Amino acid sequence: MEFGKNRIQYSDYFWSHYRYEKFNIYFFEQGKNLADYVARSAHLQLKEFELQFEYKLKEKVQFIIYNTQNQSRESNIGNYPDEGFSPGGFARTLGNKVFLFFDGNHENFDRQIRSGVARILIDEITFGDGFSDEIKNEALINFPEWYYEGLIAYLSDKWSIKIEGNVKSMFNAGYFENFNLLRGERASLAGQSIWYFIADKYGEEAVVNVFYMSKIHRDFSDGIFFILGKSYENLISEWSTFFKSRFINDDRTKLPVDTNNIGKRKLRKGIAYQRLTINKNGDFVSYTTTNLSQQRVFVCNTTSNVKKCILRLGQKIDIRPDYSFPVLAWHSKGDVLSVFYEFKGEMHWLSYNVRTKEKIKTKLFQIEKILEASYSESGRKIALSCVVDGKTDIFVLDVLSRAREQITDDFYDDRAPVFLNNDKLIIFSSNRQNDSMLLKDSKNLVYKHSSDIFSYNYSKKTNFKFTPQVLFRITNTPNFNEEKPLSIGYNTILYLSDESGIVNQWEIKIDSTVAFVDTTLHYRFYTKKRALTNYKSNILYHSTNGNQVTRIFRPSKKSIMSISDLKFETKNPTQTDFAKFISKVPLVNEVFKEDKVIKVLTVDSIKQKMKINDDFLFTDYYVFKDEMDKEHIDSVVEIIKPNKNTTFRHFKINGFPTSDAMATKVKQRNYEIAFRTSEISLDIDNRFLNPQYQRYSGGTSYPMPGMNGFMKYSVADLLEDHLLIGGIRVSSFFSKFEPYDKYFFSS
Repeated sequence: MEFGKNRIQYSDYFWSHYRYEKFNIYFFEQGKNLADYVARSAHLQLKEFELQFEYKLKEKVQFIIYNTQNQSRESNIGNYPDEGFSPGGFARTLGNKVFLFFDGNHENFDRQIRSGVARILIDEITFGDGFSDEIKNEALINFPEWYYEGLIAYLSDKWSIKIEGNVKSMFNAGYFENFNLLRGERASLAGQSIWYFIADKYGEEAVVNVFYMSKIHRDFSDGIFFILGKSYENLISEWSTFFKSRFINDDRTKLPVDTNNIGKRKLRKGIAYQRLTINKNGDFVSYTTTNLSQQRVFVCNTTSNVKKCILRLGQKIDIRPDYSFPVLAWHSKGDVLSVFYEFKGEMHWLSYNVRTKEKIKTKLFQIEKILEASYSESGRKIALSCVVDGKTDIFVLDVLSRAREQITDDFYDDRAPVFLNNDKLIIFSSNRQNDSMLLKDSKNLVYKHSSDIFSYNYSKKTNFKFTPQVLFRITNTPNFNEEKPLSIGYNTILYLSDESGIVNQWEIKIDSTVAFVDTTLHYRFYTKKRALTNYKSNILYHSTNGNQVTRIFRPSKKSIMSISDLKFETKNPTQTDFAKFISKVPLVNEVFKEDKVIKVLTVDSIKQKMKINDDFLFTDYYVFKDEMDKEHIDSVVEIIKPNKNTTFRHFKINGFPTSDAMATKVKQRNYEIAFRTSEISLDIDNRFLNPQYQRYSGGTSYPMPGMNGFMKYSVADLLEDHLLIGGIRVSSFFSKFEPYDKYFFSS
């Protein structure tokens, strides 16, 4: 094994799976809710892509679900031994596997599902579904990284305010000047912006047409030329001009970001700075850094600018980092910093006293992940946003007894809880559809992803059991997001919003008025909001102690961490071009005026009508009984008839389809080991298969094997815990045959 590729499994997992017509879903304990969600979401994503590309996926997709990203790192999948000892090269067939992990956000979860399905679909269209087709097309078709990865990124998430902010930072940093040299994340982001530009200017049909034409001509530049009528160079020039002029126009009325004033040195490039939090006294701040996959927690004295690393996790190796932890929370007195982090498959809690330098470490159980934490004003309780059984809910943790009481219990993503008004209220952001708290065992549906801020009356809770109540909706913006609320006074909240097209700080106050009077006074609550900042770049994170505020930006190559006095000056941010576009575009799944909806029916409802009436025939989409029993078990039929015969379709954002129907119930089966081809290699060289020690005999010559051929074939199970390798070496003129076999088992 190479350094950093050894993988340790800290727990034994009992795998189960669902079998559907077009995909299988593999999951283990506490992952059933995620598997049920994938069953519905994956079908919606796959159906949308097949309609968009007019292509039916031929091979089954294998979804493998891990409850957290750290658990996915324990997997052996893709961890092949001795892969560097094949000088002739090798062809690895991983199959149609999609690896998913839940980070507490269903939007990111859907993005992973869409990315995996899109990648498999694009690969099958490009390279074929047979091994011989793959070998032939892989040798003839070679799209650049920005083209291929950018298309996958665009199909995964067409465009958003956060994506536009990242593209803006890349333009400001000058990373897109040498376009052909882009690699990795920069290439993917550049390609995504190009595909967005094509869809925005030429219509969404142009994206599919350019891709198919590129496949036919086996050259991406020919696909661009024949569909768009311009060369690749001219397209890149227009794309660059489009975004630069857009950003200049957006920034005309906006202010530059703060300057970095934390620490003695400038922040380094290539390091992610996160979770800048300030204590109550304002004399200490804490933050986290991620360098490759190594994470650190620093505490910095704001007076002397001296910083100290209090926690280090992982090594500086090139694997996908987990940005969701460590989670930081200052005690209400300002002397103790709590750090929640994952280590060796367990949840840990570190308490660090900045005065005495004392560290106390404990473990938390029955929690898969902690996303945010905030102390109560009394300091005796902590509000947590946790992932338990594949659901993101709000909990309150008693500091002394470690007892945990559940506040929400549903399938919405409830994030960033904070106490308000002397611990009487808990405010949090959520993507829930209404202000009623759903009871346990509510439907695990595919909901919209925009988040609003809600208030829960914690003073009415009398025990540790889940107690539903009617929430108070503080914000209501279907097309925009309000996140990371903070308490800055009585009924006063500071939060981040992208309503202007750039994430800025806003203030909102809860007020009341008399609604009516009978035997007593009845009040109606309402809110008043205003913008407090109007920056050119997104605020990535913020915190406050009521008097001072900290912010993190990334306007260019380096991040900026700032601390300043909290000012309550009202700003009037103007909307960016993209924010104006969002306001005009209908919500997800709404049909434009020129399209006429004929009917939307599920196959289950068609079956039901056919049982009641044998003469029933669905004339808009002919489905016969034998087809339903075989091919249309969990399909959705959507018939949309355009009034115009035109290839241009309006560009639609928020490309995550939603559904109010549950996935078809299937039997939960245990995982059984089944092998498939994993690697095939063929070498011609002059080496020994099994080199042996040759005793020195006084001469200068040693026996050499001569030229020989070596063929190796390996099979592995789905989870790649078992690997069987077999091969044969054939010497020159077929005079000798030498067999070879090896077995690897990892658990």
